Amino acid sequence: TKAYTKGLAGEDEFYLKTVPTLKHFCADNNEKERGSCSANVEPRTLHEYYYRAFKGAITEGGAHSIMAAYNELSGVPAVMNPDIQNLLKDEWGLDFVVTDGGDFSQNVLSHEIVKTHAEALAICLKNGADSMTDPADMVAAAAHDALERKLITEADIDKAVGNVLYGRFRLGEFDEVHPYKDMGKAVDTEEFRSVNREAAMKQMCLLKNDGLLPLAKDATALIGPMAESWYQDWYGGDPPYRRTLADGLRQQGAAFTAFDGWDRVHLCFGSMEARINPDGSVGLAEDGDVFAMECWGEDCYTFRCERTGTYLTMTLPDGPTSVEQPLAAERKEAFNWFVLEVFHMEQRGGETLLLNRFHWPVEVDGDVLTSGRKRTGTPVTVQLVEDGVENAVCMAKAAPVAVVALGSHSLIPAKEE
Repeated sequence: TKAYTKGLAGEDEFYLKTVPTLKHFCADNNEKERGSCSANVEPRTLHEYYYRAFKGAITEGGAHSIMAAYNELSGVPAVMNPDIQNLLKDEWGLDFVVTDGGDFSQNVLSHEIVKTHAEALAICLKNGADSMTDPADMVAAAAHDALERKLITEADIDKAVGNVLYGRFRLGEFDEVHPYKDMGKAVDTEEFRSVNREAAMKQMCLLKNDGLLPLAKDATALIGPMAESWYQDWYGGDPPYRRTLADGLRQQGAAFTAFDGWDRVHLCFGSMEARINPDGSVGLAEDGDVFAMECWGEDCYTFRCERTGTYLTMTLPDGPTSVEQPLAAERKEAFNWFVLEVFHMEQRGGETLLLNRFHWPVEVDGDVLTSGRKRTGTPVTVQLVEDGVENAVCMAKAAPVAVVALGSHSLIPAKEE
């Protein structure tokens, strides 16, 4: 981490290439209900294990900022942790601190540590947090309220704003000339590709080869959800190319058959089956579409239409009172901050209920099936067309070699949420 942050910060004594920001501070390695849960850590473990992971990058590396965690730390919201000011800033020399997105308001809404945003702002500022990553009007209103109630002073605000501006000054934002002003922004260069290839080769770990490799070029079975899929995550950027395992085999001239292993199904609502309309909406027909039913664990499913290659997607609410949302199928990828292509199925009272990722009911064909229902969920029947596991087993038995490509979706079970 020390070397990595040094590279990000650059070598100038004052100006910075970037402001390396460590996250999340700290003890946030619990994803479930992390916006309200408490990581209860006794002091010795906190200082010798959790804090130690941050120290070197701040005191010897190039880190100048941290992002506070969503969770509480032994009952105190991480963004209100007194050690941010007393340890990170006063002892280690950290420049400034930001909250995670929406975390400032969670002190009232989720942690319920105080009753007003003004009180929350006062505690955050006095314990070292500088920048609140929430809607600007809400933060400004909290600041005005806190000033009027004498919970903070203008000096408290000046200190926080000054810390943030100091980082911007060090980035050269207010200077016409600085060492990194004309720094090239291209990332897909042969120099960088060479470094990436070297890093990829050095991190590779090969198991003992008992004669299996190299694979013969006769008909290999390539089986699994990662056979012909490539999933982008939020922090990896947009790559200049995408290459799957199947692409690699094609490049080598290998003969193979590929199958993702998912079940193929019809989604039946009442006596009719879901079918994608030309405009991307979802209607009902007697001869509905076949969907690949992708199961990502923890009752998370995505449904990819075989005919159109698009995923079933929930639409966003029309307003705060809107609950039931119509289905659509317009996107070729399940790629959103909150993945709107995720659905859940619940067994309740002898029925299977389909819900979107927020556990709201969905509309199908103008809501004819859900209108007026006092329930959470839309009744659905999943009609199996092709058993994915059975098909995969048959392919594996018929091939001299089976390559199984398994993994998780980077934005569904594996995503930081």
